[in-house]
Amino acid sequence: MKNGFTLIELIIVLLILAIVTHLSVREMSKVKDSRLRETANTQMQSIKDAVWKNNSPQKPSGFLADLGRLPYAREVTYEKLGTSLTIEELWVKPFNVKPFAFRYAVESNLVVRAEDKSDLIDKTIRIGCGWRGAYLNIRSRNLKLYDPWGNPMENKDLAGYDRLFNSNGEAAKDGEQVFSIRHLGSDGRLDSDVPPASESERDLSIDLIPRASLKNTLSLNVSFHNASGDKPISGDIRCRWYAPCGSSITGGVAKATLSDETFKTFEFENLPPCECLLAIDIGGVNKKREFITIPFGGTSHETKVFIK
Repeated sequence: MKNGFTLIELIIVLLILAIVTHLSVREMSKVKDSRLRETANTQMQSIKDAVWKNNSPQKPSGFLADLGRLPYAREVTYEKLGTSLTIEELWVKPFNVKPFAFRYAVESNLVVRAEDKSDLIDKTIRIGCGWRGAYLNIRSRNLKLYDPWGNPMENKDLAGYDRLFNSNGEAAKDGEQVFSIRHLGSDGRLDSDVPPASESERDLSIDLIPRASLKNTLSLNVSFHNASGDKPISGDIRCRWYAPCGSSITGGVAKATLSDETFKTFEFENLPPCECLLAIDIGGVNKKREFITIPFGGTSHETKVFIK
């Protein structure tokens, strides 16, 4: 009767254990890489949502909706972490931007063309604008934004790669709006430099907004009605739009003199994607106030004005 394992049997058992351990570690590593990849994808979507999220049918939210622009790439010096070009505006209030508030359309709050200012001053109109972050959850203002593999999301990162890009697809410079951002996978290297050996090493770029201009065109189709239906209108009509511009208000105006018309189209240009307030006056009398959402690429909007 045998009282134990022979040396060969022990070696075989240890070899089997080593193989099982190796396979287990490899599979666990694959699972970990897959989870980090999912975390990275979620992080990228969170950054995009922090900039603009259209809560349809509700109004849009995020940095762009509140300030009328994308976050700037800013040169920031962190305590003990050095100087970086980052999108810190998403979690730290810019020094030159006021907190979010509803502000009146008075001269001191308007950022518009000089020829439009007198038409847009209106103490009865208030627009919500300003910074109401943090739009991303960063635990401390002294911490940078890192990807799940511990690499900073900035220009330049630790390996010298760019993560933030302007509207031309080039590395964003200080003071430029950031249109897109990328992570470099688990290897922290560009796929063009080091071909990815697995899905977790593959780069991912995401546009913070669709590839369209931040300046849009609004075609506003106005029809005039009374209680019994359409009604021709004669006289002066003025249409205005208002939108956030940093912690101030921007806007534009279009005027027309109508002669027995029931329908008129106004064209507005250079509107930011936002929740926009439209104001329509006839003969200097307020006839319509309406909020609409301006999407990327512009929109056509129809509205009715009721005439007594």
